[in-house]
Amino acid sequence: MIHGMKAKLGRAVVPALAAVAVAAIVLAALIAVHDGESPAWAAYVEEGYAAGQTAGRWTAGPYQPLIRVVESSLTHPSHADGLVDKGDPVYISDMGLAGVAFESASAATDYVNIALRGIVNLTITNTAAMSIGDDVYLDTSDASLSDDAEGGVYFGKLLNAISGTGSAVVRTILLDGDATVLCGQNGEVIENASDGVIQITANDDAAELLDIQIYSVNTSTADNDYYRTSYYIEDSASEKTEIGGIDMVCTDVTTATEDSRLDFRVITAGTVSTPVSIDGTDGLSASKLKLGSGGSTGLLLWAGQVTIETGATSATQSISGVDSNSIAVVSWGEVVDGNRVLYAVPEAGAVDVVTSPTNGTGSGLTVHMIVYDK
Repeated sequence: MIHGMKAKLGRAVVPALAAVAVAAIVLAALIAVHDGESPAWAAYVEEGYAAGQTAGRWTAGPYQPLIRVVESSLTHPSHADGLVDKGDPVYISDMGLAGVAFESASAATDYVNIALRGIVNLTITNTAAMSIGDDVYLDTSDASLSDDAEGGVYFGKLLNAISGTGSAVVRTILLDGDATVLCGQNGEVIENASDGVIQITANDDAAELLDIQIYSVNTSTADNDYYRTSYYIEDSASEKTEIGGIDMVCTDVTTATEDSRLDFRVITAGTVSTPVSIDGTDGLSASKLKLGSGGSTGLLLWAGQVTIETGATSATQSISGVDSNSIAVVSWGEVVDGNRVLYAVPEAGAVDVVTSPTNGTGSGLTVHMIVYDK
């Protein structure tokens, strides 16, 4: 009796294991020959899958990667609650990707896992007879599946044939989505490929070729909150060291009066600082600015206005890095007597701006000055 039970169990397990093996072979073969090469994988599936299975049920997989996105970014079949259900084919509008929901959502703000690879049973409505290996497309407007590429994106390969047309039938589909997407949640580390290259390819025939949006949905954003992009290396002591980066600072988050500033961070002698900033009020602000090339020649040390007060013949402007070899260029910032003399004398840590004769006007005289290294 026990021997008979083992025999029956063996007959049941072997076909199941064979089906799993076939699924794995199909997936590997299809990935290898995708994009128009000979569909040699079709020979593995002609006998492997029965039509009319339960829609949304996985035959194999899903395989990595699963990506996690907010429900409101998904186009999916219509439901009474308006939310995505587990097993729905979906279109991720923000990423331009098609996949299958791996879980249901209870609110539009929920984050759900989406599968991009695997073998799954789904409902498809075809416009013509379809054979094993035919492309299946997802309509980006309602997430319906068909053989019609118009208005749709590539979804996967059909694994059992459809002889009739126009009816909604459940068929097995090899979901063959884009598995090169790198996605992560808060605090999650994403390891990239060994060659260290992450490429974004766009093919939009428009003036705006690509729009990469970084969006914080935090409702408590405050003035001077910022986005930060940082760059690190392993230094000679094998320590993780920041070498610089860019901060996008929200200096004012008030509706209709929002302001921002772009800060550029670099490392000098082991210390990270922000020598350059850009905003809409002051434009470019730099603690140092080099004009030209070659040694320190052309290093802009200071640029601005100096005022020679009433009754004075000079004004002193303190400037870090200035010495007697620096060059100061001055010009009047207003109309003055044609006989008035103006010159500048650089010295250690400062520049004296001198005029003659004594300023006898009722207000200070404005002088424009630029100082740079010789």
